[in-house]
Amino acid sequence: MEETKQQRWRRRKREAGCCENCGQPREVYDRECDSCHDARMRRQRRGVGYRRWQPGGPGRPPKKRIDSDAVARYNTG
Repeated sequence: MEETKQQRWRRRKREAGCCENCGQPREVYDRECDSCHDARMRRQRRGVGYRRWQPGGPGRPPKKRIDSDAVARYNTG
């Protein structure tokens, strides 16, 4: 099966170390620059309808922060 123009363009950009979407240099992510990644995450959260966890709701409750003094006391015994 032959690659489309868009697939060839994206492959060339990825091999050159640039973002597949806009062509800017990428640093952290494999296929996209930071700005394209942030924009994609915002769109995804908006589409899914992200809401904070509420007691009695579905899902696992968030982890509680541990007091650093209590950890130090536990480790020193």
